[in-house]
Amino acid sequence: MAIKNEYRSKGLGTKLIEEVIEIYKDLGVKALSLSVDKQNKSYKLYVKQGFSIFSETETSVSMIKYLS
Repeated sequence: MAIKNEYRSKGLGTKLIEEVIEIYKDLGVKALSLSVDKQNKSYKLYVKQGFSIFSETETSVSMIKYLS
């Protein structure tokens, strides 16, 4: 997922990830996972949305959120 520069810092990323989470909850998906660069500003968004690190490299993290 990416937000064009001119639309960043307007809450769109938060709305998108919240909508994705709800859609997959409704479908009965048990967990979502993603990978993100440690320097990417969206990392904080994912932590705020309840994702936690399950794997890490020097430059990126893999995260998971359980939807139950």
